[in-house]
Amino acid sequence: MKQNITLLGAGLVGSLLAILLQKRGYQVSVIERRGDMRKTTVSAGRSINLAMSVRGWAGLELADLRKEIEEIAIPMFGREIHPVEGNTIFQYYGKNKEAIYSVSRGELNKKLIELAEQNGVQFIFNKRILDVDIDTNTLTIEDTLTKEVSIDKNHELIIASDGAFSALRNAYTKKDRYNYNQFYIEHGYKELHIPAGPNSSFLMEKNALHIWPRKKLYAYCTSKYRWLIYLYAFLSFRRQSILYFFKNQRGNYRFLYYSISGCHCIDANIHRRLFTKSYFILSYC
Repeated sequence: MKQNITLLGAGLVGSLLAILLQKRGYQVSVIERRGDMRKTTVSAGRSINLAMSVRGWAGLELADLRKEIEEIAIPMFGREIHPVEGNTIFQYYGKNKEAIYSVSRGELNKKLIELAEQNGVQFIFNKRILDVDIDTNTLTIEDTLTKEVSIDKNHELIIASDGAFSALRNAYTKKDRYNYNQFYIEHGYKELHIPAGPNSSFLMEKNALHIWPRKKLYAYCTSKYRWLIYLYAFLSFRRQSILYFFKNQRGNYRFLYYSISGCHCIDANIHRRLFTKSYFILSYC
């Protein structure tokens, strides 16, 4: 008789693990808080584009997805450093066209979910895990659409793949002799889009990881298929930081113009794009 396995979270880890477990003969179900991203516009978790190397490709090969993902992956053969002075410096990753690959997290996630379903994995969307009884493998589940709460006891084995704020991990912190630490990094990040140029062209070198190393700001950008480029700006949350200064005074346009020289996303609307939404936080356990 097949063992039933329940995964919490249908992100990249959960959907890939579901495929591998299903192929080994287990019956896998995946419970996901968000809706089905193939049918509606939902966030793919943290939206930072993946810079995928050997380990990422190895996982996709196990899932028989390498060839399909290669069609939307963009090779980055090195770092293009953008000094304050304006002249760029290209640093190759190797001598034989070694590269890391920029891959859309959302598109990859959709393809993994699709393949998992084709292999027999059951996905249950719009269900938030409120609590886990570790002793009985019982889940307290809230429907995110109706807000109804239910108790589900039919789980032989539960595996957490639901990220930093895992419901299963939180349940273990309530048990005796379980040590747990979580630390917030002092920097947050904001994602900006650099649109396509004339005739659907990339406005910056697409086959490079662009980096702007600065004292009070760190930024980098990667290319995405369909001629988009994503830029990520990292700033400190500390009171004396430039991020705090931005939130309480004007002048951020001038700062970013000189800090991220050569970046085509800098324009008069930069203030609105930077601060209409909160910065994403970063943490580690």
